[in-house]
Amino acid sequence: MRTLIIAIIASLPLVSAHSQTLCTQAATIGTPKMPDVQESTFSQVAELKDEINDYIANAEQRLAKCDSPSNPDYPFFHNLAVMHLEQVAERYNALVSHHNASVTVATK
Repeated sequence: MRTLIIAIIASLPLVSAHSQTLCTQAATIGTPKMPDVQESTFSQVAELKDEINDYIANAEQRLAKCDSPSNPDYPFFHNLAVMHLEQVAERYNALVSHHNASVTVATK
C-alpha cells in the first residue's frame, strides 16, 4: 500500500505535464489549411484572412485557459503553442507578400 501511494505521488508531475500538453495542443487544434505559395490564388489568400485571424484569436483565448504557472513545464508547452501560432501567421504573411508582389509587378 505504501508503495502504491508513493508511486501515485511520484506520478503526479507526469500527469500534470501530460494534461498541460493536452491543453496547449487542444488550444491550437484546427489550423486552417493553406495552399502552397506558388499554387495559391489571390482570391484564396483573401478568403483566408478572416479564417486565419479568427483561428489565432480563438487559439490565444484557449491557450490563456491553459495557464498553469505552478507547473514547471508550463512555459515549455506554452511556448510551443505560441511558436505554432507564429508559424501559421508567418506562412499566411508569406502568401500575402507573394500576392502583393505579384499585384505590384502587374500594375507597373
